[in-house]
Amino acid sequence: MNLPIRIFVCTAIVSQGICSGGYGYSMPAHAIEAQQASLYLYSYKEKEIIRFLRESGYSRYLESKKKLRFSGKITRNSEGTSLRFFSHDSDSALVVSCDGTIAEVPLPARSAWLDEKNEVVSWYDNGRIRLTNGKVHSGEPGYFYFDPSGKYFAKYPFVNSNTLSRNVTEIYSVEHPNVALARVRVVGSLSQLFSDETEVLLIGPDPENMNVLVVHSFEKKGVLIKSKDTVTIHRPRKLHSPFYIQDVMMRDDLALAIDPYDFPLSFLSKWRVYELNSGRLKASSKRYPYGFYMRCDVIESARKKLHDKSSSE
Repeated sequence: MNLPIRIFVCTAIVSQGICSGGYGYSMPAHAIEAQQASLYLYSYKEKEIIRFLRESGYSRYLESKKKLRFSGKITRNSEGTSLRFFSHDSDSALVVSCDGTIAEVPLPARSAWLDEKNEVVSWYDNGRIRLTNGKVHSGEPGYFYFDPSGKYFAKYPFVNSNTLSRNVTEIYSVEHPNVALARVRVVGSLSQLFSDETEVLLIGPDPENMNVLVVHSFEKKGVLIKSKDTVTIHRPRKLHSPFYIQDVMMRDDLALAIDPYDFPLSFLSKWRVYELNSGRLKASSKRYPYGFYMRCDVIESARKKLHDKSSSE
């Protein structure tokens, strides 16, 4: 089953989902009408990211020499109203929002994380993380990542850690950064963390079988979380390349996974959309370099605002 492709950022829909003059391609990952959904899967090619950064005057977020590549990181906030661009060569993050605004957020360190309001919530400091609420994670050093809201973070050990704990990922909250709320066995470097008002999800490959994703679901119980369910997502075919999560839409229990082929067959790579509560495959599509569940095409919104401003001057 192929993902239905609908273009909302352009005035015309043409064959194969190619839209003249548009940036993002909106792909509802479930067969429902547009007005019934709050988030859509927007995809971007690298050249579209590069073009936008150049046209908007932020080419410094591209690689330093010829500005021909974007090798940084892009994240979204949990509401799907902003994309955040991080560059290895910049001490700030670029935030692009649905209202068309573009803003830079100064970062206290090159490795930093933003919260739902696109404000710095934490930064990496010599193997540990510091939080803007004044607290410091004082546990063993490791690698860290946050959920899109900036309320929870996960930690997994350095590669040279002992074998028993290497594939154990711990979940913490920003309010209590030294209390491990849960410990799960996943491949930490390929895992992601998500949360909403009632639930926390950690999704990553099974260390014993990299062709299986494990969805660990936790129910919020005050400041704690309680294990709720575990669901496995099986890859349609067994490959040696990693199988991992790109994004999750918790409201509709949908997960977007990347199913890549190794070079030189990388053009066969797929996006797979799964039901979180059952692990059932719902849809497949060609893989794009970047894809996020968003309320709008923020790049097109910013581009339009820049065009309107230029026209009025």
